Amino acid sequence: MVNWNLAQPLLVGQFQNTLEHATDERPLQAFFEKHPEVLLTGVVRPHNGWVIPRPKFAPPNHDPLVPDFVICEWSSVGPDWYIVELENPRKGPLKSNGDISQICNHAANQINTYRRFIEEHGHFLRGHGWPKLHREAEGIIVIGRRNDPLRAKFPDSLQEFKRQRIDVVSYDRLLEKFRAFQAALSTQRRVPPMK
Repeated sequence: MVNWNLAQPLLVGQFQNTLEHATDERPLQAFFEKHPEVLLTGVVRPHNGWVIPRPKFAPPNHDPLVPDFVICEWSSVGPDWYIVELENPRKGPLKSNGDISQICNHAANQINTYRRFIEEHGHFLRGHGWPKLHREAEGIIVIGRRNDPLRAKFPDSLQEFKRQRIDVVSYDRLLEKFRAFQAALSTQRRVPPMK
């Protein structure tokens, strides 16, 4: 379980610095693996949460599928699952004509492949450390920066992903949510879980 309810104001600057210097997603993958509370609180406001980096979904006789992260947020009503794919912070989800970029489409296809795999092999997975995992897991694609002018120019282009229960977010959104969460922690000392 991730200990997410600690004030770590210096971590905000470390995240921002890592993001500013990253030329692809690899340094951010490493940063989130080292500091899973950043990714967890950037995606959800947790009750109890787990962040699993690069899990292998691999029943016998199948090649493993390896998402970047799987997040489990467990509340009094049970678990909510999130499949997270990290993409390049210097690439955008849209082409100049407003169409979805190849990299963003590829990430969405990966998420849907993981969901199909979970649906077909859920019984095996749930019996091997993935309690209540189901194909209805939310998808999160983290790509690009907030200042991407194409997102503002074509605001409806990413709506198709919403219908697929995939949210396409910028790294700045995660940074902003983590910064706000840390600010709340520093003033309250403890953020109560959402009800």
